[in-house]
Amino acid sequence: VEFTNSRDADLTTGEWYRIDTKSDEGSWIQAPYSKKYLDLLAKGTEVCFNGIGYSLKPDGSFRMTVNPWLYDLSDKSATYRLVKTFSYPPYPIQKSDTAYVEFQIR
Repeated sequence: VEFTNSRDADLTTGEWYRIDTKSDEGSWIQAPYSKKYLDLLAKGTEVCFNGIGYSLKPDGSFRMTVNPWLYDLSDKSATYRLVKTFSYPPYPIQKSDTAYVEFQIR
């Protein structure tokens, strides 16, 4: 997935993302976790994203490869969306924008 910064300010983002699924009523809810992830949690293993910050300059782009193994995306008829947050100055106030990318798995 590639994101482009159309603001006049530097943006910062990390590895974190979330995947949502669209309910039958049309609202967005977090996608269910995968069996693999739930099994790890049951064994006491917490999985987290690296605490890293990537800087995105104005008119610059940021690419990320999403390996959504945390989530169960087996419902082929569902509509999903990737949720990604970008923070921008003034720091430490941490103003932010959130990007949403809809997709389907076929």
